[in-house]
Amino acid sequence: MPSREQFLKDIGAHPAIVQNPYTSALKEGVVGRTEIADFLVQFSIFADVFLPRIYDGYMTEQALQDFLTQGLAEIASAVPIETMKVRNRALATRATEHAVHMLERPLSRSASQWRSAGARAALWTWLCHEGRSGDGYGNVWHELLLGFQKSNSWLGGVPSLPTGFFGANLMIARCAGKQCLAQVNKPSLTGGSHDEWTFRHNAHLALNAVHLFWTDLQTRRERIKAGALLDPPYQKFRNVEGS
Repeated sequence: MPSREQFLKDIGAHPAIVQNPYTSALKEGVVGRTEIADFLVQFSIFADVFLPRIYDGYMTEQALQDFLTQGLAEIASAVPIETMKVRNRALATRATEHAVHMLERPLSRSASQWRSAGARAALWTWLCHEGRSGDGYGNVWHELLLGFQKSNSWLGGVPSLPTGFFGANLMIARCAGKQCLAQVNKPSLTGGSHDEWTFRHNAHLALNAVHLFWTDLQTRRERIKAGALLDPPYQKFRNVEGS
């Protein structure tokens, strides 16, 4: 079994890691359960919200890099801290609104409804995963989802996840999935070798998904630069906005 440092070898030099102060430790191979979990949360938001926007021409590469080095660190650190303190619906709503606001700030220059819906969808997906992780905070996540729905309705969003998110999200779910998000957030119950092996196995699946994703991203960029037609999900987004 490769070391945890080896898991990060292929992706540790990517700008999304190196230029992000919150994940800067990852490039040095300083990885534990908390770091892996935080990275997965960041990557989920990054994949679900911002890459579709880049593909559709809504966000420039520079805008993305600005966000990676500034806003993403705030989101990844602020949201878990607030949600751990949530014990009632009012606080849950407040924490959720805070997270949605943080996600939407980089998207506020456009009136596109899909940008707002995409930001909410990324957060919702994460909360749904965490709420089923068996870590003892299921009620907290349930309250957060209620607050999220309330915030969503106030802002005119759809009451459920928008359809058409691209294959990278599905790939993450298949390769890393809910069991990885659950495992990296659990302390080792016995401290035995089996627990450590399980953690490393799931961490490997998650980071391998990231590596595959960057490969997929590069392929899609090359297709777009070559003038290839957008895949059906992207075309659907564009048709809706242009109607």
